[in-house]
Amino acid sequence: MYMRKLLFILLFIPFLSNGQNFNSSGIVGCSMLRQAGTWHMFGGFQDSAVVIDVTKDVYTPVTNAAGNLWTGLEADGFSMSGDTMTITNAGDYFGAVSITFTASNSEVIMFQVYNVTDGAQEGFAAGTTGDGANDYVTLTKPLYFEDVSAGDKYVLRMTDLDSNDDITVRHGTYYLTYLHD
Repeated sequence: MYMRKLLFILLFIPFLSNGQNFNSSGIVGCSMLRQAGTWHMFGGFQDSAVVIDVTKDVYTPVTNAAGNLWTGLEADGFSMSGDTMTITNAGDYFGAVSITFTASNSEVIMFQVYNVTDGAQEGFAAGTTGDGANDYVTLTKPLYFEDVSAGDKYVLRMTDLDSNDDITVRHGTYYLTYLHD
């Protein structure tokens, strides 16, 4: 087995070095292909009682007074400052964000990712109804960021479509990873 791999490598190297096309009349295999690393970010917050002061139909950033509600636990190719995420490298990215909150019963609460750099919502907003001050609601939103420019900045925002009733955020998590150029 090792001899076949060595033979394959020795035969394949000249094609890599001189730009010629690789042609094979036999079976070419690879037992494992592994990427050394990829840009990614993971973080969130927990056990919070931060009140988001909302105006009906106006999206408000999900942050606390100090601007450090969302923390980054793991990051490569991203940075987090003042509850604003910055993507360092251009490309397409995917992931998810989840937020747990309390809101007035039957109020329609919407959640979005907002590209501050472009001044536009990223992807689709997601929504659900509140269940009252003592009942937690969790909203999870898949993320797909297409054609991100290096240095784009993002924030998470919420609104109440029915009234000016405040939203209290309790827990949140996110992850985002690079997909391709």
